[in-house]
Amino acid sequence: MKIAAEVSGCLRELLVVILVFVIGVFPGLVYALPQDGKIVSGAGTISNDGAGNLTVNQASDKIAIDWQSFSIGNNESVMFLQPSASASALNNVIGSLGSVIWGTLNANGQVILTNPNGIHISPTANIDVGSLISSTLNISTQDFVNNLYRFAQNPDQPLGYILNEGTIRASDFVALIAPGVENKGVVVANLGTASVVAGEEVTVDFVGDELINFSITKAVAGTVLDREGNPISDQISNSGAIQANGGQVLLSALSTSEIIKNVVNNEGMIEANTVVEKDGKIMLMGGNQGVVRVSGTLDASGDDSGEQGGTAHVLGEKVALGEGSLVDVSGDVGGGEALIGGDYQGGNALVQNAWRTYVDKSAVINASAPTRGDGGKVIVWADDVTRFYGSINSSGGTTGGDGGFAEVSGKNFLDYQGISNLSSRYGSLGTLLLDPLFVIVEDGGSAAATAVDEFGDSGGTVSIDAATLDDVEGNVTIQANVDITVSEAIALSTSGATLTLTAKDDIILNSNISTTNGAINLTPGDDLTLTGTVNSGSAATTIQMRNGGYIALGTGDCDTHTCDVTLNSAALAQITSTGLTIGGSNTHHVYIGGVTEAATNNVSGTVTINATKRSSSDIIFGTGASGDTAYFKALTTNSNDNTTLGHDIIITAGDYIGTADADGNGDGNLTLESGITLTMSGSGDQDVTFKGTNIYELGTISGEATYTTNGTVLYSTGETNSNVQILIRTAESSLFMQEVESIMTEVVGAEGGNC
Repeated sequence: MKIAAEVSGCLRELLVVILVFVIGVFPGLVYALPQDGKIVSGAGTISNDGAGNLTVNQASDKIAIDWQSFSIGNNESVMFLQPSASASALNNVIGSLGSVIWGTLNANGQVILTNPNGIHISPTANIDVGSLISSTLNISTQDFVNNLYRFAQNPDQPLGYILNEGTIRASDFVALIAPGVENKGVVVANLGTASVVAGEEVTVDFVGDELINFSITKAVAGTVLDREGNPISDQISNSGAIQANGGQVLLSALSTSEIIKNVVNNEGMIEANTVVEKDGKIMLMGGNQGVVRVSGTLDASGDDSGEQGGTAHVLGEKVALGEGSLVDVSGDVGGGEALIGGDYQGGNALVQNAWRTYVDKSAVINASAPTRGDGGKVIVWADDVTRFYGSINSSGGTTGGDGGFAEVSGKNFLDYQGISNLSSRYGSLGTLLLDPLFVIVEDGGSAAATAVDEFGDSGGTVSIDAATLDDVEGNVTIQANVDITVSEAIALSTSGATLTLTAKDDIILNSNISTTNGAINLTPGDDLTLTGTVNSGSAATTIQMRNGGYIALGTGDCDTHTCDVTLNSAALAQITSTGLTIGGSNTHHVYIGGVTEAATNNVSGTVTINATKRSSSDIIFGTGASGDTAYFKALTTNSNDNTTLGHDIIITAGDYIGTADADGNGDGNLTLESGITLTMSGSGDQDVTFKGTNIYELGTISGEATYTTNGTVLYSTGETNSNVQILIRTAESSLFMQEVESIMTEVVGAEGGNC
């Protein structure tokens, strides 16, 4: 039996070679109209006029025909006359010859052609139908009648191959389904679906609105031979043109073959432009094994007036945008969505994440709004390694609109040496997010973008060239699952562009970071090292914890806790900003010791200190050396629990607003301890406001223009006077006496001043 099987296999391969030779040298001997058609289900007639024209006159909504062969020669035509556009004709080839279409195939409804021996649509072929399914997989007549479109490989047949070099046009949909499919021709299904699917078992689902879905239930496991008898290198290959404007283009394959170079390879033009407010969609999906490669064009743009950009997804185990590739989802009134290797931070369960993603230096992803409207969404993602050397444009419109959003991330490793434009002329700037494991910003970034192993192993710590960040012309966010180290100066020149650095562990600033009046946000998980300067100009700088922690300022220490972030006076002096916020909703406690006057000299406006992680979060002054003093130009403190002023504080220019019980749960006190002085030393009016459940004023306030309290005032730890909300202090005694004399004059003045 084994010998017989081997002989049978050899004869089959020999037959293929002979047929290829005969077809190539004597096409007229093989190509003829479909032969020996037999209607096995439904009603209709088959007629041949003897002049090269065959007509199937279909009388029922569904008709199934078995053919010994189905080919159309040069100057020959096959016409299906069907009762309606929804009528369907199944044509199963049960003979041993492949189908070769040189002539014309027309139908006003749906035509299904299956031939396990292969299908070749030649350069002279012209197919014009309502819809077309062409497959080398089998579908049973009964399934067809029952509207179950299940196509499966015959295990006794070699894996089939479809080659289209001609022109296929459909008003509804086109589906080319086989273990191997190559398109060198033109496929058009405007407002419908144009699809190429590679698998050994495929189910087709008609979902309405001229769109169909495919489910590949068995991957291609063996070797597929092309029409010359050579093993194919791409499960799906497109070097031609596929168009479904206002509809969707789908290229989907599953393969477990080890000899396949690319599961899906697009070198040609795929177009699904927006038409009359119907956005186009392009989906390239390669499953869990193999490469999905684009070196041609994916065009889902909406360039006409009033049109929105569409959607383009390139998904698979390994994803590559190769040399010269273009993914265009731009739109006149707004950019669309381009997902390359996954969705936002790899967190969308409905979108497959790539393991590794590569974007060539000449590749372009365009999600801009050329005229008006917002830039779109661009995600370049990999669960392991992303190498990005290309360019992203998600800018807002020239007459109005915000910049878009772009994320370029490799969860474990990112080599970012590309260019991203998230600018906006009249609206808000867009944002670029980079979030790998480790990040180093340094001169030159990672290895050169030439001679790169597209899907090679990671190179260790991610390094980013700082100059590429300024090219963004928008907001920049870098997130690292471990550390961020800045070893080359980051200078964002776009006015108002923000810089956000977030690390699970440490942020180490060995070089300067600056914006042009854009906010700077620094959020370490553990420690923040400020060797370089931080300059946000007329915008604020914010320093807070990522997952909760303890912050010490000046000479302060964290008492029984370990400080997560310590900013001494020298470190604080590195910050230039208009407004400085330290701590926030992820900060447990803040401990303040002595802070020199020079420490916050470069901060215009108010320093705000927040400890609002939980209801017991405190702010404590006086944790440094005895006799320390903290200087601020203007100060605001907010704690969910207690705020303790435990050493002298001098406010040199503005106001002090201290709030305990910031969460309003009725359990937070503000205490000015005995022997401590809060001094307002500026030349202008300076106000003091204390808020809390209880306000312990045991120390001294001097130099204030007004003093306001909101809470129960306690003058000692054991004395309560809830009826007195304003304390008459020595500094106010003369004003008080003047008011008393005025009242006395009003009362007794009429009596001549005599009591």
